[in-house]
Amino acid sequence: MSHSSRRRRRRLLTLVVGFGVMGLAACTSNPQAPVDFDPTFPATSTPASDQGAAPAISGVPPCPSSEADATQRTGPSVLPSGSFSCLTKGPAVNLAGLRGTPTVITIWASWCAPCRREIPLFIDLQRRAGNNVRVLGIDVRDRPLPARAAVEDFGMNFASVSDPDGQTRKTIGYPGPPVTLFVDRQGAITFRKIGELTSQQQLDDLVAAHLGVQVR
Repeated sequence: MSHSSRRRRRRLLTLVVGFGVMGLAACTSNPQAPVDFDPTFPATSTPASDQGAAPAISGVPPCPSSEADATQRTGPSVLPSGSFSCLTKGPAVNLAGLRGTPTVITIWASWCAPCRREIPLFIDLQRRAGNNVRVLGIDVRDRPLPARAAVEDFGMNFASVSDPDGQTRKTIGYPGPPVTLFVDRQGAITFRKIGELTSQQQLDDLVAAHLGVQVR
């Protein structure tokens, strides 16, 4: 190999290593940031509304009832209408028709590492809040089998609906999971937390500030 060829190889190696380091820094600079959707990730081929009733998972309550004919309002402070099938046992849910109970919605996916880290916070919140606050998950751009496996692995004590095509991303507007929505008794979004929650106290404080509920 000529001297000039060796120099070209060294320059190429230097560039490859340099770009690799830059990419690693970009990925790890903020581990609490939301995970953007991979455009190549294939959504399930079956729409959520056509998936049928899912079998029950022990310890997971059924999805909440909702007003199927709720008048659709528009804007950044409202939940979208439409039928989202229950990932676990229960009826399909019209998110726009959730009424009566202050609700914390966690938008998550089984492939999202920050989501998996914060799921225990929602489990503990639901355990302590009882009927005063409802926790509901939206499993987004995911497949049923790994999603249900995550529900079982974590021992989730709250229900989740399935959004395999990411409809809620377009209607609610968020970069990717994890996202936490705080929804009042009238079904209005009072606050949205983009990115990972890092402590139980942080979640409790947000519930108190935006839903007016003190959780002990």
